[in-house]
Amino acid sequence: MADNKLELVLDVDVAKGNASIKTLNTGLSSIEAAASKAGRGASSGIDSITVSMAKGVVAGNLFAEALKSALATAKAWTMEAVQHAAHTSRMTVVTQHLARAHGENAGAAMRWVEAVKKIGFSTQDALHAIDRLIIADIDLSKSTGLAKVAKDAAAIQQRLDWESGLYQKRLQYEGDVAT
Repeated sequence: MADNKLELVLDVDVAKGNASIKTLNTGLSSIEAAASKAGRGASSGIDSITVSMAKGVVAGNLFAEALKSALATAKAWTMEAVQHAAHTSRMTVVTQHLARAHGENAGAAMRWVEAVKKIGFSTQDALHAIDRLIIADIDLSKSTGLAKVAKDAAAIQQRLDWESGLYQKRLQYEGDVAT
């Protein structure tokens, strides 16, 4: 019977072993440096994405608030316009009924309203002026002449108010300078 023996002989060259360990350590260090660099890059990328997302959220909120404000303004303007139109419509009906009640032709009264509007009055102001003339039993053919006089008087009053304010400021200035 043969004796089966396995013999292992280790011949260790310390210098070569140390060199191999140094090479292995250098390789591991470079892998560690690369992993660290990649980790910092990933962290920076994640931070950049987070900042971008935060900016997007802020911009979205600002846009939503601006849109909300614009819609609120549009709603208020629309409601005001509808109320103004309804009031004008009521005033028109009142003028027509008032004309009939005072023996005037409603169509003729509305034509005088249009004539007063052409002078520069709003529809509601023209309707109100014609209503007053009907109530006072003044011939509606005088409405345009009276409207022109009223407009001129308003312009003169506005000028007088402006000059009075200017005069008051001058007196105040002179009083301030004197003291």
